[in-house]
Amino acid sequence: MVVVAGGGRRRPPCKLLALLTIQGALLVTLAAAQTCRQQLLQAVPSASGVEEWIDVATPAEACTKQLDGFDGLYSLVFSDEFNTGDRNFRAKAQDRVWTAQDLYYFPTKDEEVYKPEQVTVEGEIYQLMVAGARGGGAAVITIEKVNGGQAATSPSQQPDGTVWRVPKEYKSGMINSWNKFCYTGGYVEAAVQLPGNAQTSGFWPAFWLMGNLGRAGYMQSTAGMWPYSYDSCAGSGKQAWSGLDGQLITACPEQPPAAMRTAWGLGLQQGRGAPEFDVFEIASTPDGAEPPHASQTLQMAPLMPQGTYWWSGPAAGGVQYPGAGSQYRTRRNPWSGVLGRPGNEYQDSLSALSDLDQSFYTGFHTFGVDWRPGEYLRWYIDGVLLYEVNKQALVAQTNGTGASVGQRLIPLEPMYIIFNLGMSESFGKIQYDKLSFPAQMKIDWVRVYQRTDSINVGCSPAGFPTAEFLACNRERYLVGDEEQVLIQGKCASGISLSSGALSAAAAGLRLAAALGGLLGAAALLLL
Repeated sequence: MVVVAGGGRRRPPCKLLALLTIQGALLVTLAAAQTCRQQLLQAVPSASGVEEWIDVATPAEACTKQLDGFDGLYSLVFSDEFNTGDRNFRAKAQDRVWTAQDLYYFPTKDEEVYKPEQVTVEGEIYQLMVAGARGGGAAVITIEKVNGGQAATSPSQQPDGTVWRVPKEYKSGMINSWNKFCYTGGYVEAAVQLPGNAQTSGFWPAFWLMGNLGRAGYMQSTAGMWPYSYDSCAGSGKQAWSGLDGQLITACPEQPPAAMRTAWGLGLQQGRGAPEFDVFEIASTPDGAEPPHASQTLQMAPLMPQGTYWWSGPAAGGVQYPGAGSQYRTRRNPWSGVLGRPGNEYQDSLSALSDLDQSFYTGFHTFGVDWRPGEYLRWYIDGVLLYEVNKQALVAQTNGTGASVGQRLIPLEPMYIIFNLGMSESFGKIQYDKLSFPAQMKIDWVRVYQRTDSINVGCSPAGFPTAEFLACNRERYLVGDEEQVLIQGKCASGISLSSGALSAAAAGLRLAAALGGLLGAAALLLL
């Protein structure tokens, strides 16, 4: 209240009214966030510290979540509302949650490079309070053609570790929480507005997760890691029917040697990898011949041999389509690769398609996955349960020639979150003459919920550590000086996959194993 001489009163100026409105609304928002944090700690006192991952701008109604298929109420353990407009996602800026890549994504032969400046935040918290905009701000990924016929250039790490500089006439953005925020099990959900429109094909927006032992797009880091989710010795090597490298960290004794596992804090005879599941990849058909669809996929290795399938035979019952009769018309992905099922020579793709409409391009819709490690994955759009893959789909299988694969696993690894917007003929036809640039993919918010008896947040949790392996093999994960901050720890053991110490130790252990019987006999003689 503004008081004037003589005790009279006048209306506060408009700017002051706006400021007071913002201040009061901010206090309400902070109180709501505090409520979410308090609710988590009241439900799980041992989760102290986890509540710090909850964004202060998260509304009170988002503190818990329960959907069809949940076995109880889930609690919020992470959120980012993207309501602060001055965030910088470059690696050197060290945003607490996200890194925007400077990268050419070689594995899918993209037509764009990813540049950090293509990921921004639009809108600020006061816009939410004064204008009432949904969620206030949003993370925005912009794809555009480089001006003047020039090219944008980004590094690309190859499987042998060499780095190419790749020029492209389009640039876009990729943002992820690798080695910053990871979680194991729970429900992840984001409100997203898609780029482009339902009638023109070419844009490839995606929302997906990967295990922290692999860094998406960094091919040396994913070699032998992606998308393995396997804890058996048999079948973990190079397969005759697959172009994929054998598993790097297997359940076999001495692969890698026990001394190396101990140095990196890894379990003995425990298979590890970097599995992937895609909350969505969006594709449109040229000229809108069919509705656009969300591809909802678990990527899996090792590959099943030819003539085996994840929807029939021993795996029958492992996939369910509760959304088949819904407006989304959820069904099995009909695409077949070289082995006669979805996927290719590098991964099996346990995949469904769900139809979308034009509203997904003009406003926000929610996409989510409920992940129960070792048990199931369930996909949702706007809270509707559409698709399930459970452990039955991944049972051991043998084909008519005797080729086999063991039980594969619904992911157990700590996973990080990825959003990107690309273009690639490997995914769908690009209608260059009809696409409008620039185009934007917007993320209003992203949230993660977990059961109160299964709170597990962190990129290097007990039982599935990653920190020492990353620190000792950092050259596989980082390109350039700016990225060095993304792995904070130091390699305590000094042993890496490429070190002479590793090669010598491995050779020594192999020799000891080969001569074990002879050495044992000699020892008996000495006694």
